[in-house]
Amino acid sequence: MANKNPDTSGLVSLADRPNNERTKIQSAGGIASGISRREKVKMRQIFMDALALPHENGQNMKEAMAIAMITRALKGDVKAFELIMRFIGEKPTELQEVATDDDFDFLF
Repeated sequence: MANKNPDTSGLVSLADRPNNERTKIQSAGGIASGISRREKVKMRQIFMDALALPHENGQNMKEAMAIAMITRALKGDVKAFELIMRFIGEKPTELQEVATDDDFDFLF
């Protein structure tokens, strides 16, 4: 990836820093990483709890959302269809051009 800010004259490489400064920077990065991981786990748990909430007709939110996605796919929403197929492990095949000996091009 190209550097969007070419003015790097004031930057010092981590390898060129003293050991104690390097350790301090790496420690701060590890702490920030731990905070980020805990926040992601917390958000995942919030979503899981919300999906388990009751909805209509004895369904939970997760079941209602699945039915809504199927309904959209039945109405012709290709993205909904692709998402459902990907979720169940059946990836729709993409169109590919295939050359044959007969000089015909077929799309599969």
